[in-house]
Amino acid sequence: MIYAFVIALVVLLKLNHIVFRSIMAPAVFFVSVWAVTLAALALCGDLFFPISVVTLLIYLVGALAFSIGGMLALTAEPTSPRRSLVILSYERHHYCRVVLDVLFVVCLCGLPLFAHRMLDPVGGWANPTALPEVRQSAVEASGRASAFSAINNLAVLSRFVAFGLFFENDGSRARRWRAYLSLLPAIAYGSLTGSKGPAVTILLTAAFLTWLKSGKVTFKSAVTVVVLCTICFSVGVLVINYGYVQFSSASQAGTRLAWIVPSYWLGGAVAFDQIVRDPGSVPSTQPIDSFFVESANSLGAQFDMVSPHAQYTDISSNGISEDTNVYTIYFSYYKDHGWFGMVGLMMIAGFCLTLLYQSALRMGPVSILLCAMTLVGTFFSFHAEHYWRGLNEYIKAVVFFSLLYHGPVIALWPGKQSSPIAARPSGTAVTTLTLS
Repeated sequence: MIYAFVIALVVLLKLNHIVFRSIMAPAVFFVSVWAVTLAALALCGDLFFPISVVTLLIYLVGALAFSIGGMLALTAEPTSPRRSLVILSYERHHYCRVVLDVLFVVCLCGLPLFAHRMLDPVGGWANPTALPEVRQSAVEASGRASAFSAINNLAVLSRFVAFGLFFENDGSRARRWRAYLSLLPAIAYGSLTGSKGPAVTILLTAAFLTWLKSGKVTFKSAVTVVVLCTICFSVGVLVINYGYVQFSSASQAGTRLAWIVPSYWLGGAVAFDQIVRDPGSVPSTQPIDSFFVESANSLGAQFDMVSPHAQYTDISSNGISEDTNVYTIYFSYYKDHGWFGMVGLMMIAGFCLTLLYQSALRMGPVSILLCAMTLVGTFFSFHAEHYWRGLNEYIKAVVFFSLLYHGPVIALWPGKQSSPIAARPSGTAVTTLTLS
């Protein structure tokens, strides 16, 4: 039965591609993620518990609603005449590059302070299980409002600096290496929080940003990004999840990773099926209004908050990776809001993200950067909801990059002019997947 739904998603994918003519249009990308995910589950056979028809129908209807929302956005977007491209002056690019370079140095200097803040409560670097303990502390503290901390926000700043330097990468050796080196402190900050997710998120955002800016996705670059993300995630699993485990051999660790990594990808779709079968089996922990509740509490309100970390559910009986606590985007949409709420929320997501993508095609820096970040949320829809729950980071990004690219320019010393950033013709979409 699952193959029938895979075929239906492939047909929907083809229809979306005909309409949007772009492999990175949100609707096309969303359907691609779910078509590949369900196809992988079908090929796994009985390695995971089977998924019911009702759950498969939810996945299909959700993808269809997302696609309809994207198509409705096209009708709201003026097509003739097309709005002009956003062209930034050389002075603005020079100013932004100097500011980003300075902030890059600030992030490097702040890294020891951040490491001390995160690791000192658990014994510092001398503790071999420091990162797992940091992770445990973060899980226990989740669901509680926290006060603003400049040092803690260095992690956010390091990500924005990396994304900005990738946008400013004009292909020259100096700018290219600045962009690549900026990934190191950004990933280090994320790793010091005891989470394996930031490294993957940063790499994916940088990749999407580069592809949106260039207008093409090469096969070589796509494979490189997948390999790097898999390596970073695997290292994170070994250090954080299995920091207390002593493996008898490298082959045992490799076997465990060979199961764990796919289970993070495919396990959510299987676990959500258990919720569809028994809605009361797992309490709701990821409401879409959590950002607003957290913001209100940080200002002094006293709203009840729950930890976003859900309880575990069995997904397999293979004896290696048998449970998970991730339940896909539909955990927040379908479980909390039912069929009609899920369809409405998916249509809203498709509509808004398609408008953002159309704006990014005009090469506006804020639109491109925000679009790249939301594409990561689309990619991780097999994991959890990342649109509403990612509003905190999205709003910070809009403020940061709006000030950087559209705020007042502070007079700086003149510098050597770099090659201008090439712009694609107006309305050009990301349509190619070249084998190079």
